[in-house]
Amino acid sequence: MIKIMKLAKANIKIWINEFPQMDKVDIKKYSNSFTSRKESSNLPCKFAIEMQLMKHASSYGLLGMEYSPVKNSNKINIEIDYTKENKVRYMSSLSLHSDYLYIGLEESYLDFTKNSIENFVQSQNDMPCGTYHFSIAGNCEVGSSPFLFGIISEMLLESYLKLCNSIDENKIESIIEKAFLNSKLFSK
Repeated sequence: MIKIMKLAKANIKIWINEFPQMDKVDIKKYSNSFTSRKESSNLPCKFAIEMQLMKHASSYGLLGMEYSPVKNSNKINIEIDYTKENKVRYMSSLSLHSDYLYIGLEESYLDFTKNSIENFVQSQNDMPCGTYHFSIAGNCEVGSSPFLFGIISEMLLESYLKLCNSIDENKIESIIEKAFLNSKLFSK
């Protein structure tokens, strides 16, 4: 399922149980594990968010996460695919700078993104154990930033937590909008 949201401050495209079609690129992988007190969700899920902010220096990002349950474990496994450099271009219907879009989470965005993910996971008591694999991404050479990828990663995790027991199409847009408006983009 694909949904497009047009908000006052951003256009957001959401993929649920599917990912955008992108070419394969050479990737490197970051991984880490944490202990969880909550059992696995029984609902495997793919979830991606593409965001184009309006009138903001850090204006574009796409990040996708796949959750896989892990039985008989108390671990939360975080995996993040990233690229050494921007090489393969792609087109997006949301971006204002489509000449500068590249497949992958470029390595310079990795530290802030992983810190955002790990801080979010450690701050939650109800994070189901399992594997959270951030396997798809897109960045803009002139309009992306580590900060924006951190925001999108937190939005993915927060939305998944609210939807992990059942994906209700009627709730998705309000959950994403609330996560967006409550993000660090707008905190004072």
